[in-house]
Amino acid sequence: MAILDQSFTTTPDSQASLRYNAATKIAQEFITVFTINVQQVDLLLYKTSIPTGNIWTEIWSDTGSDLPSAKIGNSSANVDVSTLGTDTGGAYITFTWATAPPTVIGTKYWLVLNGDYTASTQNFANWKMLSTGGYASGVPAYWDGAQWEKTTIGTTADLNFKEYGDRSSGFFAFL
Repeated sequence: MAILDQSFTTTPDSQASLRYNAATKIAQEFITVFTINVQQVDLLLYKTSIPTGNIWTEIWSDTGSDLPSAKIGNSSANVDVSTLGTDTGGAYITFTWATAPPTVIGTKYWLVLNGDYTASTQNFANWKMLSTGGYASGVPAYWDGAQWEKTTIGTTADLNFKEYGDRSSGFFAFL
């Protein structure tokens, strides 16, 4: 049974846009409480206009310098980006792992939102965030097509998420 491990659900006041005018990924750093297999993540998302294609989530390791390093395990199942709502308040969208979910162990990781639809200034997905932060265990980052950086989204922002896992094969790793 999946349990809630980490979350940031404070009322958002802004958003970060995925594949807006560039080949981008958006990430939120987090620190796990348990040693678990990630089973599900929920992200507060909405779409602008009519993007077509897929979005999915990935778990990445940390470089040691507070930036994503490499994807671990499989990606989540795809979600059709056209099924996102257009309400700018967003709705939590669930991403699940059918096989080989990534295993995380009480240290820094990155929750990465990725997509395969055409980059555009007209049609894109948005991940809701609080621009002044509040999640003590991480910050957001943005892939600009060549490298990860933190200044585009804001060094004090935090993206809304919920991360769930299965600890049936692991042990408690309290911080």
